[in-house]
Amino acid sequence: MSLPIVYLSGTLCTEKLWSEMTEYLGYSGETIIFNLNEKNTIKDMAQDVLQHIEGPFILAGLSLGGIVALQVAAIAPKRVEKLILFNTNPFPPTQNQFKSWANNRHFIETQGFENFVTECWAPALAPTNSSLFSAVQDMALEVGQQVYLQQLDAVQTRQNQTTILSSISCNTLVVVGEEDQVCPVAMSRYLSEKIANAKLVILPETGHLSTLEQPKKIANIVKDWLANS
Repeated sequence: MSLPIVYLSGTLCTEKLWSEMTEYLGYSGETIIFNLNEKNTIKDMAQDVLQHIEGPFILAGLSLGGIVALQVAAIAPKRVEKLILFNTNPFPPTQNQFKSWANNRHFIETQGFENFVTECWAPALAPTNSSLFSAVQDMALEVGQQVYLQQLDAVQTRQNQTTILSSISCNTLVVVGEEDQVCPVAMSRYLSEKIANAKLVILPETGHLSTLEQPKKIANIVKDWLANS
């Protein structure tokens, strides 16, 4: 019997982040999509995942989801049989990030969350007037302001995860878009070098939301890796 695959969504993302990719994947086991909408720290998000999922599982996460996936794998290594990290940053926040997040909060306070999504969030992740832009915008508006601010609290207070990478021993797939400006390739390369049993895949002409941008290609990569890892 196949283990369930648990997918952890990124900031301001919904099931749509995974839906097309998982359809292409056609995995025979259970598929569980977990949106990180309830807690406001990485540790609490990780504990929330473990409390809602029973037994061992395969764990995948993108961006914020990848950060939480690393935490889950570190605190419950016997539960995580395999790990997939999409577009993930293991490093602590930088001063530039703190400044950017403060600007985001101010923009929301003064001009509203909907304007923030349309004018700041979605344009940073996708070309305007594209289907990807529409998907990013729709997901963000569905998730809403309150959850975004909780997710912002979580990434702002996250710890340096580079110190836990050597403790992760399960087979790990690291996937990143070559054009990712949010979590650049160097971060995923670092992950693949520091996690003992890791494989790195760099996708050309792909940005931060790789599973939305290249769902079929990623499904084939994941399918092959699952079969051979």
